[in-house]
Amino acid sequence: MEKKMISWKLWQALNHPPRHHPLFQYTLTHAKKEDPKVAPGFFMWIFMCSTMTLIWTLIFDLLPYIFMTAIILLNTVYALRWTLRISGTIVAEKEMQRYDLLAALPIGMLGTSWAISTGCLHRRSSFRWLPYLMLMLAITTPITMIIMGLLTSFILTTDLNAEAILANVDLLEIAILIIPFMFAFYFDHLYSILTATLIGMVATVDVKDSTDARLRAAISFVTLQLVVYALLLTVLVLGLPQLFALLGLSGVLMLIIESIIGLVLFIAIREWLVRRMWRFLMTSFSAEENEVELVLQPSSV
Repeated sequence: MEKKMISWKLWQALNHPPRHHPLFQYTLTHAKKEDPKVAPGFFMWIFMCSTMTLIWTLIFDLLPYIFMTAIILLNTVYALRWTLRISGTIVAEKEMQRYDLLAALPIGMLGTSWAISTGCLHRRSSFRWLPYLMLMLAITTPITMIIMGLLTSFILTTDLNAEAILANVDLLEIAILIIPFMFAFYFDHLYSILTATLIGMVATVDVKDSTDARLRAAISFVTLQLVVYALLLTVLVLGLPQLFALLGLSGVLMLIIESIIGLVLFIAIREWLVRRMWRFLMTSFSAEENEVELVLQPSSV
């Protein structure tokens, strides 16, 4: 179980919940029936927005960083509601004295909390379709950047003065920054939901008051998110540039290496945190191997 990325197994388990568990079914009773669809004009709208964003980033130097910060914070705000709902729902079941009764089933306390958590997530269809929307954004935006870069390069080939060369370099640097960022944004969305789910469960381990549980979950989740972003920003802004300066690297090559390192480091930090929280849950609930396997084995129904 430890040889594979635990986040992948947990994400699969979230998308294939224990549908036969009574708490999952009870939590799902208030689910909204929605049928969201992606209109054909969505992709054209994405291309237009990406193009306009690119044009404005060429005019205002700080706009790319403001835009990236706002996009990243959206994941935190979106996932925050999940950790609040999950922690509040679990404690509500404890207050109704249903939690301890169902925890006596073979799935145990870990499986009971997991059933409630997945029920909270699947009550809203946004949990199911939003990751696909994020993936489409992560794919269409880089494609737009590549197309715009090629078109601009073709147009500017007729004028090889210093200003044209500088414009090409600026465009290339922005593309190098945005392409890995969009994939990091997609992975951040998935990891934010996983983190919110696990923290919502962790916050209720020894708490039986819904207000305390929500407060603990909210503070823990937001703090952890900000720490991850701050750590990554410190490495990318302060650490790597100093290292590259010592190695004599600069320009486009430096940005490519920095983007790759940043994306890999981001996923590694996120994966480590998810693994630590999952281990803490298993220890706190005294979960046996069969209980863990019941949770991590996606339901086929």
